[in-house]
Amino acid sequence: MSTGTLRPVAAVVALAASGLLLAGCSGDAGEAAASDASTSPTPAEVASETAVPEPSADPADDAGAGDAGEAETEASADTVRGTAVVAGVEYELHDVRRCEPTDVDQVDRELELTARGVMPEGEGHDGGDWVQIDVYVQQIAGMDFDQVSWAGPEGVFGTNDATEVTYSGERVSGTAAMVDGLTQTETLTVAYDIEVPDEIIDCRP
Repeated sequence: MSTGTLRPVAAVVALAASGLLLAGCSGDAGEAAASDASTSPTPAEVASETAVPEPSADPADDAGAGDAGEAETEASADTVRGTAVVAGVEYELHDVRRCEPTDVDQVDRELELTARGVMPEGEGHDGGDWVQIDVYVQQIAGMDFDQVSWAGPEGVFGTNDATEVTYSGERVSGTAAMVDGLTQTETLTVAYDIEVPDEIIDCRP
């Protein structure tokens, strides 16, 4: 299964921030500011116009590629650090990484979590491939806008609108309604519960 690598929210977020600032102005700005604010995108519109961060199901595409990453994955293969339930199928997640948050203008990202598991043998596939879920706890232009994405035998899916992520500091959990990353017409619901490592690592080459 081939998917894209992790991508941060695009710089178009800056347009939303500009619109929100204009919306808060008064006095000298006059009718021009009101007109600009009325046509400025909201965080939801920004997210819908921006590609949902697509997870990479191949661990070599992301953090820890090479011998060190492979050794870490093998060492944690027997430890279940979380689960994801998709279409009635429960996937065990073994490789969980807390990434250093991406530095994007007007995006305040508190948590960037990537969790992978090996796909069990089942109908329609032989097993052994990776599944991956990415969880983002963040604010866009000062507004809560958590997002979740999924890559598995069902395809690549993500949340266009904000979703609620329960983050305790030690675990993240929730249920996210997603749309497919290709046509934006298929829907999928993913329920997840994942532990959050203390260590923050650089997940980008």
